[in-house]
Amino acid sequence: MSKKKVCIIFISILYFLCFTHETYAAEVTFAVVPHDAHNDAVTVIEAYIDPKEVPLNAVEGAIGLLGAGIENVSSVVVETGGSLFTLWPVTPSYSPEEKVVRFTGGSPEGFVEKGLLFRMRISSKQSSKISVSWLRGAAYQSNGEGTLEGISSRSLLVSLSQSETNRINAVSNDSIPPYFDTLLVSQDPDVYEGKYFVSFHATDDASGIERYEVIEGGVTTETQNGMYVLLAQDRKNRVVIIAYDKAGNSTSIKVPTRYEPLYNALIACIIFAAVLLVFFSRRLKHK
Repeated sequence: MSKKKVCIIFISILYFLCFTHETYAAEVTFAVVPHDAHNDAVTVIEAYIDPKEVPLNAVEGAIGLLGAGIENVSSVVVETGGSLFTLWPVTPSYSPEEKVVRFTGGSPEGFVEKGLLFRMRISSKQSSKISVSWLRGAAYQSNGEGTLEGISSRSLLVSLSQSETNRINAVSNDSIPPYFDTLLVSQDPDVYEGKYFVSFHATDDASGIERYEVIEGGVTTETQNGMYVLLAQDRKNRVVIIAYDKAGNSTSIKVPTRYEPLYNALIACIIFAAVLLVFFSRRLKHK
């Protein structure tokens, strides 16, 4: 082989290594949660994002459920409780036609450590196997410019248990109401035109969350998305959020008004002052 050919091959390899090899700042991983003793028919899969110490504040993507066993899947419920993200421009949801979960989530504070994206509760009509795979998406750096970062991932092979009958029983036997694990009032100039909004999430360990109702100033709004833009931007309205599970159980939580924390602090100060007054009054009597 001539020196010219050797040189050309060397340059080609060098170009490939330096310019065509894509690097990834973040990684998406999947993990199967051990079965619940009272609900072992539902397979729970958690999706995680690891920024690899590169500060990120948003991720968008699509996760596919693949393989012959997908035809046996009867339902996929996506939950965001405990997620890194409090903002969901596109709430994670499963498309039965495409067999894909799409989402766009963000965190105003940003993050540099591995954390939960969301979990998927999968019910199957019979025992089978599927593959959970990252199809496409990207992460964005928390640097004020939203620098795009690629995402790497490995597929996870999952064994599903037969669950249709047990799932129906779980709904009919569910008498425990759901509980709220996220409630946050936020304002961001880049979200909802800078308006105040509430992000919230409830969890139901038996039958799952069916819907939410937000009641503000006598107006009731039904939603399956844990995001709500306040009608009264002065935050003076009384706002109550109700979560319903698939068995009809419900629980509610009140959103603090603008002045409620100050009011509570004032009451605490008054009580503290009263205790001090009683304490010193008794000391003066004993002298």
